Amino acid sequence: MVAIVVSSKPVGSIDHLQQDWQTLYEHSVPNPFLNWDWISSYFSHPNCGQLFFVKAELNGDMVGAGFIILQKSKMKTSAHLNRYGSEIHDQPWVEYNDFLLHEKHAQQARLALVEHCVNHLAWDEFIVGASIKKALSVYSLFELQSDTKWYSHTYQTNLAKFSNGKDYLSSLSRNTRYQINRSIREYQKYGTLEVSIAESADEALRWFVEAAPHHITRWENTDVGSGFTNPLFVKFHNNLIRAAFDKGGIDMIKVSAGSKVISYLYNFKEGKNVYFYLSANVYDEDLVHTKPGLVGHYLTQCHYISTGMQLYDFMGGESQYKRSLSNQSMPLIIESFKRRSITSQVIRRLKSLKHRAYNRSAEIAWQDKELIVTGGTLNSSDKPQYNKALAIKLTISANGALTELQRLCYQSGPPEQSPTTNIIFKSGHLQGSNLYVTTETEVLEIDINTMSILNHYTNKRFNDLHHVLPLKGALYIANTGLDSVEILDTATGDSQQIPIVNGAIARTTNSEDWRSLSTTKPHLAHPNFCFLLNDEVWVTRCDFMDAVCISDPAKRLFIGDGLVHDGVATDKFIYFTTVNGRIKVFDKKTLTLTSEVDLTIIAPQWKGWFRGITPIASGQVLVGMSQTRNSKRLSSPIQQSALLLVDVFTAQVIQSWPLGTFGLDAVFSVLEVPKQ
Repeated sequence: MVAIVVSSKPVGSIDHLQQDWQTLYEHSVPNPFLNWDWISSYFSHPNCGQLFFVKAELNGDMVGAGFIILQKSKMKTSAHLNRYGSEIHDQPWVEYNDFLLHEKHAQQARLALVEHCVNHLAWDEFIVGASIKKALSVYSLFELQSDTKWYSHTYQTNLAKFSNGKDYLSSLSRNTRYQINRSIREYQKYGTLEVSIAESADEALRWFVEAAPHHITRWENTDVGSGFTNPLFVKFHNNLIRAAFDKGGIDMIKVSAGSKVISYLYNFKEGKNVYFYLSANVYDEDLVHTKPGLVGHYLTQCHYISTGMQLYDFMGGESQYKRSLSNQSMPLIIESFKRRSITSQVIRRLKSLKHRAYNRSAEIAWQDKELIVTGGTLNSSDKPQYNKALAIKLTISANGALTELQRLCYQSGPPEQSPTTNIIFKSGHLQGSNLYVTTETEVLEIDINTMSILNHYTNKRFNDLHHVLPLKGALYIANTGLDSVEILDTATGDSQQIPIVNGAIARTTNSEDWRSLSTTKPHLAHPNFCFLLNDEVWVTRCDFMDAVCISDPAKRLFIGDGLVHDGVATDKFIYFTTVNGRIKVFDKKTLTLTSEVDLTIIAPQWKGWFRGITPIASGQVLVGMSQTRNSKRLSSPIQQSALLLVDVFTAQVIQSWPLGTFGLDAVFSVLEVPKQ
């Protein structure tokens, strides 16, 4: 067998590589981030790091290639595949990142290229992404220590399944269809809805400029930021549009109703696939119930169905609208690989010893545990989806039996609440013998000795509440529907709204009673759970996969690996859950990850929605799993809700208990009742 030969050399200008790169691209899987238009527009900053061209050849023909930039600092040298390693230069954001590979020799060429980079380039850290797992798996064959820098999902709609837009609409959830249809009716008051495609590069560039202020208004002061405020980002896209438009690689789209612009979309095209890159939605305070992003994407996908496109790829990033409009997804990751050192080996050895110690302690049987579990029961008829809120006091005996002691069943709500709003207890907090817990539109204070309601708190801004934290005479409430934390003074009834995304346009609330709306989706950040850290209130943000300090959002802890739900702080640790089954434990003092468990790997038989968590013994936690809801997309059998006892250090599910028998189809908080 003829071996693949790999070589690398530093380069300045890359113009001389165009023919070889394009020849190889013709034999590769199409990728808008690896075509020459993207590459030549991207690598135009000669003074940012040292650029290497790496190529793999078989019988003299190039079968693999990539660009590596080395960034040197006083402490280390980092290598970056097809990226600069500079935040300002990398704002165009590469996805599906990989070496450019000949389709027939992809596996062998990738292995040879990585081996060359490991053995012949001088670096301390090699960073690859954002990439799918297939592009990253080869690195595990080498003596490298890996660390996930960023984790998200890429969402796609398989357009080939639908003959027209009506078929596509019928495949979406009832709520998504309602949001789209309601928005369309509102927009139709301004005229006929139309999807317009720029007919020339000049027109595309004009629309790109028109989109800028709307994108900046929405994103400039958020954690995500707007690339339109970065001159390098703008210059890059001007070059890319000029290079790719006439070849059919770019669609610049304007969605409008009469003369009223709804949304701008900037898409890449490769063959029958469309890649959504950027949108700028035009918000109107007079149109409270419209969803410009949702409508823009829906109508754009209908257009692509009619033209025979087969895939609409929303690409990376967690957003409600992507999950609502797509029908498939896969992980997208930025991974760091470091050379193994004596120091890293010592750290791993210490962790191993620590895990063994926890494993020994796990064998000690605990005494009876008393719990409060909150959630709700699915409605057997139509709406709302959940029609019974439950808070149940349970005990787990030393022999492992789970027994109900008392319960509170709640089936009402404030009169202002929409009749289609779910009646369900979401997450709560125990303060002494009082349980504070949210419904979607109110906060209840409950005496857990009698399981009776002591106080109700509600406010016209309450919509889709997820958690409440009582603190110093106030209630800190995760108000998911308004992407905020509400601070309610329990003595005076005064309240303050704290947006949890810097610079985002707040929903106006002067005259609106948000309780009357069953939903405000899609949410921007989806705050879920409040917790106390260093005497400051923090909140988890589901769609950003992080937690932030509400008084200073610059204080941020990236959690990653899925949609973050609960964040429970103890004396030493913070325990986070993601709804897709990750448990992540961070040191409270250093905010470093100390351990993590992926339930989909260690216990794949448990298929549900994971939220509530409570530490119960050394290294052990109880986690609540909700029953999956009926969905057109769900093909596997529905599994009953459950309570799982998990050892986070040995990564084992020690015991489980069914919760569906108690009526808890949805499970939110799992709270340990302190011993008297």
